[in-house]
Amino acid sequence: MTSTTTTAPTVLFVCVHNAGRSQIAAGFLDALAGDRVEVLSAGSEPKDRINTVAVEAMAEHGIDITAAVPRILTTDAVRASDAVITMGCGDACPIFPGKRYEDWELEDPAGQGIEAVRRIRDDIEERIAALFVELVPAEASEFSATIGSVAHEALGAHGFTRFEQLTRVSPAALLRIHGVGPKAVDILTEELTARSLAFAS
Repeated sequence: MTSTTTTAPTVLFVCVHNAGRSQIAAGFLDALAGDRVEVLSAGSEPKDRINTVAVEAMAEHGIDITAAVPRILTTDAVRASDAVITMGCGDACPIFPGKRYEDWELEDPAGQGIEAVRRIRDDIEERIAALFVELVPAEASEFSATIGSVAHEALGAHGFTRFEQLTRVSPAALLRIHGVGPKAVDILTEELTARSLAFAS
């Protein structure tokens, strides 16, 4: 009997400095997808370090990107990716047939305060949720027997189907999803505890 192995798609996020937008996007997709998507990021003119305000904004969602390091965009990274998402530097990205290319028009967080970066972060989060649903086949949700249908559908629309995924986000991040209320979060907290798991702080 022949076995088949499904290879996780690879997504490359590219912005100019690989210090803000692309790192935020990579952080969200990595937290949401886990091992179901391989996440890469790069910049056409990478900075020496990641934007500290972007780090702060992501920490508010329970996602730690402090270990991220800006990297130079390479042809090999593009060639290895199934989807390439550019953010203001599309002209610097080599084009290969058979790849999915998108250019997201996003404000650059460089030099911006936390309020502006929060808006950019939230815009990216919505785009990542939609991208994830398109890239990863739907799977049976582990939440259907625990929370109400509205919260269940809202989580599914944002790509959340497994308890393990919830360990990468904070309760506050879930409460920002329309349709997910305090009662659903309380129930999910109890279910996580029963599985020796917990939300990100």
